[in-house]
Amino acid sequence: WDSFMEDNVNEALGFWGIGDTAAFVDEPLAYVKGAASTGSVDSKHIQYYNKYQDFELAIDLNAGYTDTTLATPMYGVSTTLGYKIGDLQMYLGSATLPYLYANADGTKTGTGTKVNAYTNGTGFTANYTLGNTKVAGMIFQAQTLKAEMYNIGGFAVQQTIDAWKLGFTMQKVDYGSNDQYTQYGVGANYTLIKNATVFFEGKSLGLSNGAYDAMEFGMKYSF
Repeated sequence: WDSFMEDNVNEALGFWGIGDTAAFVDEPLAYVKGAASTGSVDSKHIQYYNKYQDFELAIDLNAGYTDTTLATPMYGVSTTLGYKIGDLQMYLGSATLPYLYANADGTKTGTGTKVNAYTNGTGFTANYTLGNTKVAGMIFQAQTLKAEMYNIGGFAVQQTIDAWKLGFTMQKVDYGSNDQYTQYGVGANYTLIKNATVFFEGKSLGLSNGAYDAMEFGMKYSF
């Protein structure tokens, strides 16, 4: 399961998505062009959560991946503070996470020498609901295994019109001077009957030759 930080900070711009492309734009990443989130480690972790009036606090403690060639255990933590005032919800999250399967070149796979390494990430998100319109914004900075700094920022909006919900996301990704992209996600869903929704979603990641761009059409029924 995802940490509170990953759900409310890293994935804040995908709130309107239904299908697998709900995380249609890049989450703030830890690996060089990799797929590891800076908000959670998919390994052993335990999370404390508490809500007091308009405040939320979550602390997620985690252990890095097990690797018998690396005897020293590594532990990390992500801390997230949320605050709600009226229809405005804000989250501030910061994480230092261990990766035992990191290679010396900063990638997750390959033939490089495995190293003990940590990543750091800090992000701020806010979302606001006004009638049938909901908007969200995010800024995030991540330090990779190679001590490089990544910057991501963007916004998302959802508009409800009768049985329709329309969503749009735009995000700027800066992985370095020669690695910058503008990414988009669009979607629409229509409620046929109670708990039954037909949806269409698409994404463009801004890579050459349309790499990893995708479209998705489906139906979701809850019971």
